Amino acid sequence: MSDGTVITIPKGEKGDTGAQGEKGEKGDAATVASSTTDDDGNTVITFSDGSTITISKGDKGEDGKDGKDGKDGIGFDPETITTDEDGNTVIELTDGTTVTIPKGDKGDNGKDGKDGKDATVTSTT
Repeated sequence: MSDGTVITIPKGEKGDTGAQGEKGEKGDAATVASSTTDDDGNTVITFSDGSTITISKGDKGEDGKDGKDGKDGIGFDPETITTDEDGNTVIELTDGTTVTIPKGDKGDNGKDGKDGKDATVTSTT
């Protein structure tokens, strides 16, 4: 108050709960219809209701650390491929080991062909 008097108004009792409102209509859930990248590298998501959102492309991150060196591979030189006395193919690998590929079994004989026919000359000029 203007004369400095303080008046305290006590808090009132809690009121009754109000009546429940009417149930709303069922909404349709929007689904993702497509996702594309715009010219600036941002991701554009289009929903089934036609609305879109654009997710900004993030800043370029720092370069990662170099990985550990890999183990040396094992290869072969085509000039080290030979055939042993049994007809197997032997490949010498660059680590000094060899791989032997067994010779395949002999295949069955093919069927005899049909007899040939003599050529017939129908005209000469």
